[in-house]
Amino acid sequence: MSVHRPDDVHRPPRTSSAARCAGGPAAEEGSRHPAEAAAGQSEGTKDALPTIAVVDDDERFARSLCDLLRLHGWQPRAYTAAGAFVADPEIDELDVVLLDIFMPGIDGLSVQRQLAACDLDVPVIVVTGSSDVEHAVSAMKQGAVDYLVKPFEPEVLLEKVGTAAAEGRDRRRARRLRRSLTAAITELTPREREVLERLIGGQSSKVIARELEMSPRTVDTHRTRILRKFDVETTLMLINRFADSRLDLGVLRG
Repeated sequence: MSVHRPDDVHRPPRTSSAARCAGGPAAEEGSRHPAEAAAGQSEGTKDALPTIAVVDDDERFARSLCDLLRLHGWQPRAYTAAGAFVADPEIDELDVVLLDIFMPGIDGLSVQRQLAACDLDVPVIVVTGSSDVEHAVSAMKQGAVDYLVKPFEPEVLLEKVGTAAAEGRDRRRARRLRRSLTAAITELTPREREVLERLIGGQSSKVIARELEMSPRTVDTHRTRILRKFDVETTLMLINRFADSRLDLGVLRG
């Protein structure tokens, strides 16, 4: 059961690629109630707010965190079951996850592994009891950006969430860009992939031509086709797009 408030907006569950990848069970209707700042809030306003997931099986604790986050201008979503969280089709839109380490069924460390397996690099702040610091250290080794030990002061929470939310927005933009670039890469010929890798590396047409044993004019022809497939006007724009995406260039040789 997840937190329910009078102004919560319930969205019927859908099955998304993120949910399928995470391996979570299909969400039951009513299993997640995102806590919005106001029932009449516009979609544009909601999208502008950092979205924070609170994943904790203690419903009262989750509700109090959501109240605090909403009060300070964030858009919280409460989940009192890890299965409902990993099955949420909107999980890809999160900026930060406040994740309890110990929960019935799927524990916090397992949730982290499922997120990583799906390229959902949402900043995770793990929440743990005073006797569970060892597990918090394990979570940090798995990529958590920070941890909180119960009980904690509201100011500490807000500071950590604020830092993580800024990183989360950057990661979310990079993730979307990464997927867009990966889709475009599938449209390239093997030769175009070779040229692309060298263009991103800053090599000139002459150098690329010599390495790939083709004429500079042929390289320029490949360059034009590549730019068109990635919907950019210049090589510099292409380089910047790849840099912003944090994409592993090994996919070009895959």
